[in-house]
Order: sequence, then C-alpha cells, then structure tokens
Amino acid sequence: MFVWAIALASQFDLLSAKLQFEEHLSWLDTLGLTYHLGIDGLSSSLLVLNGLLTGIAIYSTAPPNPRPS
Repeated sequence: MFVWAIALASQFDLLSAKLQFEEHLSWLDTLGLTYHLGIDGLSSSLLVLNGLLTGIAIYSTAPPNPRPS
C-alpha cells in the first residue's frame, strides 16, 4: 500500500490547484445524485502517511497464539 501511495504521489502535479485523479460516476439518475472523488494537495500527503502507517501496523501485529487443547 505504501508503494502505491508513493507512486500516486510521484505523479501528483504540485503546481495545479485543481483536484487530480478524479472519478465521476452517476449514482441515482432519478434523484440527480453523483459520486465524485478526487485528490488535492493535503489529501496526497495524507494518503502517503496512511500507506506508511498501514504497513507499520500490519508488520507490527503479532502472530496469533495457538489455542490450548
């Protein structure tokens, strides 16, 4: 996950003030609802931090103890 976040952050254009890596989907046409997702400058750094912390959390978990019979 951390590698994916670094790859995404390396393609992020720091000079643009617009949302990047956007996704638009129509959800409920009858109600006019849509799904819109994008990354801005703050979220790109938080994605990298999230990827790093997720990797640390997965690595630091102890293996399960066997149950006594």
